[in-house]
Amino acid sequence: MTIEKLKDYLMVLLIMGIVNMPSYLDYWSREFRYAQVADVMSLKRFELIRRNIHFVDNAYSDEGRYCKIRPFIEKKGETASQR
Repeated sequence: MTIEKLKDYLMVLLIMGIVNMPSYLDYWSREFRYAQVADVMSLKRFELIRRNIHFVDNAYSDEGRYCKIRPFIEKKGETASQR
């Protein structure tokens, strides 16, 4: 996994948040293909990253909605403030 592939993955997630489809598979389907997603990465690569990317241990228990990405966001904030 490269930084560029991670950026592509995050960009695809952002687009999916804006352009809603019934299933994430629809962005690559013949009928509903969305080029801004399908041309960036293949469905297989998207699913591979989706299956394997973790920011926090699944056993971590916190009741907040963003509990699994909070440490990542907080770490990013610390890095930005150090500049």
